[in-house]
Amino acid sequence: EFSDEVPIKNAYLKMNELMGGTGAFALVLYGDRTRFYSPEFLNKLDKFQKFAESFDNVSKTISIVDIIKDIHVSFHGNQEVYRRIPVDPDLAAQYFLAYEIGGGEDLADYIALDRTETQVTIRIKMGNTHELLDVFNQLQEYSTTHFPEYQPRMTGISSLSIKMVDYIERGQIQGFLLAFVLISLVMFLNFRVGSYAFISMIPNLFPILMVLGIMGWFGIKLDYIKMLITCIAIGICVDDTIHFFTRFQVYFEVCKDYSEALLKTIKSVGFPVVTSSIILSFGFLIDTTSVMASLQSFGLLTMLTILMALIADLYLASALILLFKPLGSDKTLRE
Repeated sequence: EFSDEVPIKNAYLKMNELMGGTGAFALVLYGDRTRFYSPEFLNKLDKFQKFAESFDNVSKTISIVDIIKDIHVSFHGNQEVYRRIPVDPDLAAQYFLAYEIGGGEDLADYIALDRTETQVTIRIKMGNTHELLDVFNQLQEYSTTHFPEYQPRMTGISSLSIKMVDYIERGQIQGFLLAFVLISLVMFLNFRVGSYAFISMIPNLFPILMVLGIMGWFGIKLDYIKMLITCIAIGICVDDTIHFFTRFQVYFEVCKDYSEALLKTIKSVGFPVVTSSIILSFGFLIDTTSVMASLQSFGLLTMLTILMALIADLYLASALILLFKPLGSDKTLRE
């Protein structure tokens, strides 16, 4: 999100590297004290933690299992061989009681005071949202399969932010596809010639495909901010395309000559289209001065999309019209 000039970015990256990550998931389980103290449950919880820590994005997990293991070690002369879950369920309850009497305030972070709710904290390194969402879903599936009687629920502030980004991206993709379908329908109704309307949609897609291709070529990641480029681009492209194709259709109906109609169209709408494209390009270029790296790339890529749209309307559209002659034969062919 931020450029390297922002101090908080370096602090964030340092925390992500050295402190086990800046994000967290949480598995919440519901039951009663007899279940939570049982070695069977504690061993299942231990296996869940090991499964979670097998992912590269997960740096550490913490639960009542870790507290019990620490206490078990301390009660046996700090010998690491005893870092395991005690077999006696009564011993686990006594450990909890001794820990609380000794002022163990951390216990409240992992098990409720009435012992009817416990949680596993899963520290994660923030990164690619799709990878993290996949980790979250796999942990949810594992907990549902192995803890059905404990009403497992995966949650955490990081899961909310990751899902929010995913919902935004999906919404923008669906919105773009819906806009494209509706614009195509309007084009067909406006021009009333199927082939002509179809050709008019190609210059609308060309700049978007080109810019997305450039992003893929240079490894520029597509986040929820850059997803806005497609929605903005199709709006700008459609505006210029409608002017160009509508004016050409009017001129062609008069002169019945593709070359002559194209020259008149470019002379008529060329200057306004070029002027508006340049103004819009400089307007989005201002975003490159932002301290937000995502906004910098957004402004640059949007400017590139607008210029691509200009080229598509003036050159690609003209070439397609001359090549396919969608409005029928001109007077030159008839003669």
